[in-house]
Amino acid sequence: MSTPAKRGRPPRHPIDVLRTKIWFASLKKISKLPSGYAIEMAICPVRQAGKSDGNPRPRKFAAYAKGQRIPQRKGGKPGSVDLAEVRFPGSAALVGRQGVLRHPRQFHEGLAGLLSDLPACMETLAAALLFWRLAETIADAELRQQAIDSYLMLQPDLEALPELAGDLARELFQAIDTNFPHWVYSGARRDEIVVLTNELRTFRAGQALTRRDINLRIAELREGRAH
Repeated sequence: MSTPAKRGRPPRHPIDVLRTKIWFASLKKISKLPSGYAIEMAICPVRQAGKSDGNPRPRKFAAYAKGQRIPQRKGGKPGSVDLAEVRFPGSAALVGRQGVLRHPRQFHEGLAGLLSDLPACMETLAAALLFWRLAETIADAELRQQAIDSYLMLQPDLEALPELAGDLARELFQAIDTNFPHWVYSGARRDEIVVLTNELRTFRAGQALTRRDINLRIAELREGRAH
């Protein structure tokens, strides 16, 4: 379900809303500026010339902070993400570098086991999720489980990232869990079950969930369905 938008604007998908909020949090951290207004002034100073004449001050980046607006390119011109990356290099990394997101099939199966040794960041998470989707596409159950294990192992360190402070980590995990259901087979039939890891992590603060935790929760959910 998409977030309702004002008339004349396309609806905002929840994933895009979350990506925008995470991008802005990263941008604020890298820029060391206190607000969306200050960042917008630093990135687009020419646009803000003459704002002292009584016109409302710009609020575009303040809207990005709340996920109320999604940065886009129009007419082939650089968008807010591009302009911010020029002024504050590295700020676009958390929404996915093109080399990671465009070529998931270039990954080798053996790399999945190395994800847990990489620094916890959004790119490592993106790689784990791409392995997950790739494994489903090529019907590789072992690779799929490796990707799931990597995702679970990354969660505690991702929670500690300043870019995911507040409720952002919980929002991110909920979005992932909802869009990456677990597969459960009953004979030839395959069911998809959503396991919300936030609920399980309440009882495992600071620790990574395990495959056993997920399987136990799936069993509980299946039993609930049976009743």
